[in-house]
Amino acid sequence: MLSVQARRRFQKLLDKFRLGNASTLRHDMDASDCILSGSAALYMLHPIFIPNDLDFYVPLDTAVDFQYALHQRGYNPIHVEGEHLQSYYRGDAIATVGRLQKPGVRRTINLITTRSTNPFTAVAQFHSTLVMNAITSDAVLCFYPLLTLGGRGIINVDTPKTRCCFRKYENRGFEFTTLDSPWTQFADHVCHTSAYCMKTVRSIEDSHVLSIPFHLNSPPISKFAPFSWSLREACTMAD
Repeated sequence: MLSVQARRRFQKLLDKFRLGNASTLRHDMDASDCILSGSAALYMLHPIFIPNDLDFYVPLDTAVDFQYALHQRGYNPIHVEGEHLQSYYRGDAIATVGRLQKPGVRRTINLITTRSTNPFTAVAQFHSTLVMNAITSDAVLCFYPLLTLGGRGIINVDTPKTRCCFRKYENRGFEFTTLDSPWTQFADHVCHTSAYCMKTVRSIEDSHVLSIPFHLNSPPISKFAPFSWSLREACTMAD
């Protein structure tokens, strides 16, 4: 049932951007090792809003291939006066950020390239756990489901830019807590061990990652594993 709902929800999202058949796009994502993250992935878990843009993360080596796939769907690069998309991303994971738009479609696409061949390096550096989710070609993944499904997030990067993002999500009904005081809500917290500890090294293969496959026989994370992270490392890289 969850797989059916995930497919329907993903197709509904793509329809808003006139991106065509979801299965075909997922095939192109798979071929380019591309993932979709940001507010679009959060929408898959909380369909209470429609994102104004889609954030595709793709390795530098395959970015041209995926940009061509978007071009075939009518999307081409645009220049945004007075706005530097790169400034919204901290840390060393991001190489370039470009914006694309399709004639007649108000919403836009951000094509974000990663220096690593694994685009999850960018997800682990996001401004909060609330958006540490991703749509792969095979599944929807949520790094911190106990918080995210409850509409809460731990702030990972606190800057004037990210505070604008926090206000956007707060206006949608989400809540945030800071890195230095989220653990009191987990009575069984053990440093370096508990899944929601900033010092714990997590893995996309661990049991605390929620994975909703588009098809029951899909291997949702095999091509991106192994991959591990911790919130403290992400915070340090973002400073």
